[in-house]
Amino acid sequence: MVDALGSEKMFGFLKTAMNAASLRHQVASSNLANVDTPGYKARELDFEAVMQDYVDQEAMQPVTRGDVRNPLPPPQPLNFKDYITVKDTGYLVDQFDGNNVELENEMADMAHARGRFKLASQFMTRKIRLLNEIMASR
Repeated sequence: MVDALGSEKMFGFLKTAMNAASLRHQVASSNLANVDTPGYKARELDFEAVMQDYVDQEAMQPVTRGDVRNPLPPPQPLNFKDYITVKDTGYLVDQFDGNNVELENEMADMAHARGRFKLASQFMTRKIRLLNEIMASR
C-alpha cells in the first residue's frame, strides 16, 4: 500500500501537471503583455496533450527498474515549449492591427491554469502528509 501511495509515477504526474499549468499561466501572461502589439498572435499551451504524452511515456516503461527484457531507454523529460502553438481563434476576427489577443479569454486561461496548479499541488501535499503519517506511525 505504501508503494502505491508513494509511487514515483504519481509524483511525476503531479509535477508535470504543475509545471504545465505554470507554463500555461506564463503563456497567457505573455499574451496579455502583448495585447496592444500590432500583428501579435496569441499563443496557447495544450495542457491535455502534455499530460497525455506523459502518461503514454510512462506506460511504455518497464514495471521494475531492473527489467532487462525491456530495451526501452529511460524516459526523456517533456519539452513543454513543443506544446506551445499559435492560438486558433476560429470565430474571432483579428483586430485591425492584426492582433488576436482577447483580454477576457486570456484572463479565463490564467484562472484555469491557476486552478489546475492549485489542484495538483493540494493533491501532492495530501500525499506527502499521508506518507509522513505512515512513516511516523512505524
